Amino acid sequence: MIRKILLTAVFAITTSAFAAVYYVDGANGSDSNDGRSEKKSFRTIQKAADKVVAGDTVVISPGVYFEIVRLNRSGAPGKYITFRGRGEVIITAADRTLREKRGEWKLEDREKNLYSVSFDHEPSRVLADGYELFPYASLGFLKRAELSDAGYPAPPHGFCFDGKRLYVRFREGQSPEKTLLCVSPSGAKGSNAHHVWQAEHSNFHIGKNAAKRGYIKLENLTFETPGTAGVVTYASNVAVTGCSFHGCRFGVAGVRKAANVFVESCFYTQKGVHSDTMELIRRAQRSGINKKIRFYFWAHKINRNSKKQMVNFETGIVCGVGRNWHIRNCRIDDSFEGFSTWCASNAEDFQVYGNVFRKIVDNAVETENSSRNVRVYNNFFEDVFEPVSWQPLAGPPWPGPVFVYRNVVKTTPDFKLHAEALENFLPGVFKLGVSGRNWQYPQHGNVPVSVIAARTSKRFVGAPDPGFLVFNNTIIHPDGGLMTTPNPLDNRALRELVNFRFFNNIILTKKMHVSKTWKAPLVEFYSNIVIDSPHNDFHRGIMDKEGGKLLKDASTLSMNSDWTLTEKSPARNGGILHFFEPDASTDCGAVPYGEKFEMVSGTEYIPKLDKLTPFRRAVYYHPELLRSAGPEAGSWAVYSFDKAYKIPLAVPAGAKRFRAVFRLADCTRPHERSIVRKWRLFAAKNYSISLEAKEGKAVLICRSGGGESRCDLGAFNRDRYCTLNITFGNSIEFDGRVISGKAPAAPAPGKGELEIFRNVLFDASFAR
Repeated sequence: MIRKILLTAVFAITTSAFAAVYYVDGANGSDSNDGRSEKKSFRTIQKAADKVVAGDTVVISPGVYFEIVRLNRSGAPGKYITFRGRGEVIITAADRTLREKRGEWKLEDREKNLYSVSFDHEPSRVLADGYELFPYASLGFLKRAELSDAGYPAPPHGFCFDGKRLYVRFREGQSPEKTLLCVSPSGAKGSNAHHVWQAEHSNFHIGKNAAKRGYIKLENLTFETPGTAGVVTYASNVAVTGCSFHGCRFGVAGVRKAANVFVESCFYTQKGVHSDTMELIRRAQRSGINKKIRFYFWAHKINRNSKKQMVNFETGIVCGVGRNWHIRNCRIDDSFEGFSTWCASNAEDFQVYGNVFRKIVDNAVETENSSRNVRVYNNFFEDVFEPVSWQPLAGPPWPGPVFVYRNVVKTTPDFKLHAEALENFLPGVFKLGVSGRNWQYPQHGNVPVSVIAARTSKRFVGAPDPGFLVFNNTIIHPDGGLMTTPNPLDNRALRELVNFRFFNNIILTKKMHVSKTWKAPLVEFYSNIVIDSPHNDFHRGIMDKEGGKLLKDASTLSMNSDWTLTEKSPARNGGILHFFEPDASTDCGAVPYGEKFEMVSGTEYIPKLDKLTPFRRAVYYHPELLRSAGPEAGSWAVYSFDKAYKIPLAVPAGAKRFRAVFRLADCTRPHERSIVRKWRLFAAKNYSISLEAKEGKAVLICRSGGGESRCDLGAFNRDRYCTLNITFGNSIEFDGRVISGKAPAAPAPGKGELEIFRNVLFDASFAR
């Protein structure tokens, strides 16, 4: 089937004139068909996976597919292999007999709603009507709803396997006859079952042969109860779009050096984990177990089993993150973690943006142990115990640099129960600290925790330059702290955090942190707007120093309910721009004046690349470029941080107009304002469009042949997107006003290129 050719750059989705479309229909198809039409669909996805070549698409009809798909073929630049679900397509590794309610169950205990069935393996996950059941080590613990003989509490609804039978303790009102029960295979190896690589660990396995080139896209699929991960990929250049993960310990897992992986518009959940945790807290308050066991509500994390490792929930939407991974526009809801240290320990150039993290029991984003160049921006965190963690456990190199910016962090009244679950503890937006166990590894000297002297100092711990930078966030966290008290803080073992910087943030927290003694002497605060706490914060005057402001209450902030600033808000122009960060704003908070903070996330949003402009298609999957929130909800501008990057943009014959939307990011420190900064926006043969900035003012320069036209743009605001319209041979408009009536003639048809550097470019196009 000949399909429309979609012209894009290096990492975009196209098809060739010879690309094939294969159809799969689990209910009506047959693997003896050729799969080339809906009437002759294959029955299994695997049959299509064995047929596809670069550029081909597999369209899958709604249904439940009991198979582990093994893909050992690869696409090519501009020629993805695409697997696309049409409607609800569930790829499951669940035991088919039990999922289809054909098991012979035995009622073991009516009062406890406990049943058993003959079974042949220990599952890593069990879902009952979509809810996660808790994994127990023994039948005795399951009956008592405890993890250990010490009485460590756990959720009553759970399961265990004794070698011959699977025992399931259902929730009230559930039974085998009334419940959709999804029982997974056994998990992978490793201390947290994180050694993920085999096909048996997954629902969809992109194997070693596909790793030669990659270029695979999985779209609109639901992955259910695999052994460990919904998708396992050896290959680079993979996009997982609009997919859902249920009963998956990990969503997408990379193997070896899988790079350039995009997980976008996906939904990940461990449904029921958050509500189970809240119930454990309520139960502990009544039973008094919280006086005996400190972390009594972390059953999903802490191994308290006497005989074997519990397959815990300290996992996340990704695992084995390598170089240039992107998590964007996803929704991570009702989960223990967003992604944990098992997920991103060795990440490099990792970008997390446009996501919603909601009802997370522990951390949403973990940067340990040694992740490099992590950018967390334009995310929305709601009721997350500790949204961002920097707490390495393997010693240097420490995680960093880490950039956390333009995020909104908020809590609802429901969070208060979670925040007050532990005595003398206050969860912070940022969990920071370095324990002594980091120095116990051979490469760090085998130094015991109790010994201070070490080859690598235990006293001062720094994030690699430019550091751990937190800027332009809006933090509304009245029942928590800005930081969880860093560890340790005891006498000679005290750690000091170096190169941790907070600037241009709006901060409303109960306290900076819970300890009176540590006052963050080496943590740097600049130009933050801080709302005074009614809880007698003994750190008052620290977060708001160095150009900051302390406001009496939230009403004086003059901020709307959608976090936008009013015209009179003291957060307007309350920040600084001393750092080379294109997304830094002179307005404090996540939302500069005149803009909105809007999220596009979840499975309902799948980008339609054929609807985007050629420029947006060209950069959509480009791993070399950094993203920035665009002027439209769910859209992203791009910029390059280290060097200028060129994107082809041909000049069509008969071009009459050129249009560009961009944001000037001068990146000039105050003492350098007299320096002229130059950027070339577009260049073609004997033609160029450039910009200059000096003293906070910009000039547009159009060169055509030997002639040059210079137009004064006046003072620019780096927080605002600008629109440039050039009507060739006529006029030049900037932000709707004519700034010149003498635009140069059109460039000659042919090759041209956009130059992208630190100035954020949202769109550029020619029109006939």
